[in-house]
Order: sequence, then structure tokens, then C-alpha cells
Amino acid sequence: MDRNDSPQGAAQITPVSSNPGTSAAKVQVLGLAPLKERLGPRWERLSGLVHKLFETAIARVQGPHDHCIPVDELSYIVVFGHLSMAETELACVAIAKEVCRMLFGNQIDEISVRSLVAAICVPLPADRAQWGKQIETILEECGTETVVTQSAHASSREPMISIAGQVQKPSLPAMQAIAQARGAVERIGLKLALFPVWELRKNTSSALFLFPWSSAARSPVSGRRALEGMNPPDVADTEITLLNAAAACATRMREADKVCAIGVGVSYATISAFHTRIRYVTALQKIRVPSSSPVLLKIEQIPPGTPVSRIAELVAMIRFPNLRLILEFQNLNAMPELEMLVGAAGYGGPMPAHADAELSLFLAEKVVQRANAQKGFAFLDRLDSVLHTSAAYSAGVRFGAGSALSTWRLPDLDTVPDFPLSMAAAR
Repeated sequence: MDRNDSPQGAAQITPVSSNPGTSAAKVQVLGLAPLKERLGPRWERLSGLVHKLFETAIARVQGPHDHCIPVDELSYIVVFGHLSMAETELACVAIAKEVCRMLFGNQIDEISVRSLVAAICVPLPADRAQWGKQIETILEECGTETVVTQSAHASSREPMISIAGQVQKPSLPAMQAIAQARGAVERIGLKLALFPVWELRKNTSSALFLFPWSSAARSPVSGRRALEGMNPPDVADTEITLLNAAAACATRMREADKVCAIGVGVSYATISAFHTRIRYVTALQKIRVPSSSPVLLKIEQIPPGTPVSRIAELVAMIRFPNLRLILEFQNLNAMPELEMLVGAAGYGGPMPAHADAELSLFLAEKVVQRANAQKGFAFLDRLDSVLHTSAAYSAGVRFGAGSALSTWRLPDLDTVPDFPLSMAAAR
């Protein structure tokens, strides 16, 4: 990829010297024959476009210290200046997933994107033309391999990941993870507790959300709302700590033979920014979630005007076993028409405190309509008045939380209650 041909936003290629913190990857398409056969004579004309799309996918994850060198047909070397091995592996998976969806959809059988990742600890030559083959040799000899495949016969349109040679670090022991989270929120003047999410048709709960909270607040707060004033990297660190604690609570439920989902929030700002997303998704890769107690990950405060395609892209990036994604829109009145299938499990947001009966019903009905169109469930948070809860029940919202439903909470995270919880008993 020449300097003048770089897609907008791509890193410029300049000579650098390797250091122990430099990682590199080879990203290549496997099985080009079916694609060429399908395109026939059009391949020559369209191959340039295919290259551009591939380079755009790489450019999305590049930073100012990263470099991209094409080495073969749809094969690239990418050097990351400030990413760890785990972060580089995740960046390559993001590239591969986007390439599979963007270029091949589900119409080409068994197209794969392969990546090899390794630390580069030898000096690179000043002449960048010599980088490609030298780095490629190192990667082929000792790189960690990941293959993302888009199969026409897959039951899901989401590309499948096959990972070879990766060693995942075990998650923190349950009690240690919970203690770390409790200490993190206490340092900013908050407490930690599990709050029920109620299934409104049954007035029962088999889902608990882990929230920082203040005794002065009517409802719990989470994500960036609870962590205002902190630097974005510190917010991400705290959100990761809360994620680990939520996974630990899920493990405790499984050990007690209880069926209960555990929820936790992460801000849209963390998930949408590349480097904090890499760190958060790396943490997601490390947690172990039992099938009997899935983790409900709520992406909070999605701002008005966010493109639906961007939301769908983020959802696709953070799909993991026994993880259910919930989308919380910052402004329900501006909740967009979701004209494409996003793929989350739930859709909703907080009911505005000022909403009167008419506005509450309008917003509740809008959330239900959007969720039904996505084949997901509707939820409303901050149901703190009778008007709000009445609107949620009338509109058919499936899940709700707020002080008007109950003030029950579980501050002792080591305790495992009996499920399902009863709203009447928890008032």
C-alpha cells in the first residue's frame, strides 16, 4: 500500500526500530479460488476494489505508530507499535471479521481470513521494502494463528473463529474479583450491590444487575454515569473490574445450583473507542461464564445519531459464549429506527424522570416496537414512579427496574438468594 494510495485514516509507513513492545501480524485471505471463480472475468476489474476494502478494514484498527505492508495477493503485514500480544490478536480478529462480512457475506463457501501474531524483538531495516519478508518469516515460524471463517452453511451470519495455539489466562478467583470491584467503587465513594431486573408479566426476577450505588440516589447508577470525572482509561479499568466481578457472581450462582443471569454495564464511550474496546474485549475473552448463569452486558448511553451500522458492528465484535448483549439508548425519544438486524438480545433505556403519563406511554410503546422488530426483548430502567411503571405494564415492556418496582438489593455479593425472586416479597 503506497503512501498516496492509503485509505483515509490509515497510518503512514515510516521506518521504526523494533523494541520488546512491538507486535506484528500477517493477515491474509485463504481460499481465493472460489472468489475468483465466482467473479470470473470481473475479478481483474474488481480486485483493486477488494484490495481497497481490505486495506480499509486494516486502517480502522491502526494507530499513528502502526504500519501496513502488502506482501502478496490479499496478504498484509501489520506492525503495531503500542499493542500487547493479546490486543494485537484481538485487532486481527476484528479485521478478519470485517473482511469476511464486507467482502464475502454468506455467499462464498469456506472463505477464511488467517492471521499470525508474534512479538518482534529484532531491529527492522531502515528500508521498509525489506520489512515484509523478514517479518513474514518470523511470523510463520513462531506466530499464534487465528482463522476466521465465513461459511455459507453456517446457521448464523456471524463469522466463526477458530483459534490455534492461544493460551487464555484464567479469570481471577471469584472472591478476589468481587473484593477488587468492591474496593474500586468504594474509592470513589460508592457501594456495590446486585439489583433485580423484574419480568413484568410475572412480577418475578431471575436476573440481577451489578451496579455501583449511593444511598442518596433513588436508583443505582452504572457505567460512565457512576464514574464521571475519571479519565477514560480509568473508567475502562473500573468497568473491566466490574465485569470480572459479574462473572464471579455468575460462577457463585452456578456453584449454588441456581439459574440466574448476572448483568453489568459498560459505556458506549469505552466500547466505541478502539484502544479501550480492545482492552475490554480482551477482558471478555478471559472470563468464564456458565451457561446456567449468563452475563447480560449492557452497552450504556448510546448517544442520539449513532449510525445503526456502527451499533451492529460493535455488537458483532463482542459476541462470546453465554454473553447476552443489551443496548441502552441515552435518549429514548431519539431511539432510532433500526432498519437492519443488529443482533442484540435486548433494547431500551432509562425512563426520563420528567416524563408524564402521556410521554411515558409513548416512550414505552416505542421501545417495545423497536425491540419486537429486532426479535429481542424490551426493557426500561429508572422506573421510579407509578406513572412510569404503569406505562411499562400497559405497553408490554418485558423487563423493568427501578425504585417504584422495589427497593430490594443484595449488598452481600457472597450471598445467593432463592430464585425466582418475588416482587411482592421484595417491596
